[in-house]
Amino acid sequence: MFSLFAYIGPGAGIALFSSFLAVLVAMFSALLGLLTWPVRRIWRAMRGRRALGHARVKRVVVLGLDGLDPGLVEEMLEAGELPNLAKIRQQGTYTRLGTTWPPLSPVAWSSFSTGSNPGKHNIFDFIQRRLYDYRVEMSSVRIRPPRRSLSIGKYKIPLARPRVEALRKSRPFWQELGDHGIFTAVLRVPITFPPKNFTASSCRRCASRICAAPKGPSHYSVRTTRPARRPTATGEVIGLP
Repeated sequence: MFSLFAYIGPGAGIALFSSFLAVLVAMFSALLGLLTWPVRRIWRAMRGRRALGHARVKRVVVLGLDGLDPGLVEEMLEAGELPNLAKIRQQGTYTRLGTTWPPLSPVAWSSFSTGSNPGKHNIFDFIQRRLYDYRVEMSSVRIRPPRRSLSIGKYKIPLARPRVEALRKSRPFWQELGDHGIFTAVLRVPITFPPKNFTASSCRRCASRICAAPKGPSHYSVRTTRPARRPTATGEVIGLP
């Protein structure tokens, strides 16, 4: 006859209880969200009607064309080659706007969305230098690999989410509109990655464009006719004969 004794420390009980508590909280949150969904929909509709009741117009559409020369547009409008834009000009107001300095897409679009100059929204170019090693990175977003990953041979399986940090400062105007119950749809507007966690009364849709999710953290390539002597920021050495 053999007698076996085992000791179970308090750590196992704490781990079991915490796991059970996490599952219980998740189930309760899902049930609460399902039960309150009709109430949230009704509140959103009431708030939207209240905001539209004081509005002078029912809908405003901002159509932005990146990198389009206004002089060329005006020449084509006079020649009758842009009939749809001509209708928009006739029905609304047409005027030239001043651009930013430097006149680059990420700088101009950031000023458009925030109403701030580059010194306030912190976007001066497509890329910028990292202070600790002077390598280039995107100026609007910093993407870092997950803190934990599992290495199996040459493959790495992420065990957490990548760390995505927005570098643009100031607040876009659609968030201000959302605070007042005015819904917006932001479609393919540059320098909107990563999309903010909009509330139910803020932005219905947000599709980012330009500087959105590169292949990896600080992933850049250099293509030149000269023989490459040093690697790029990601270690790539690309040369064209």
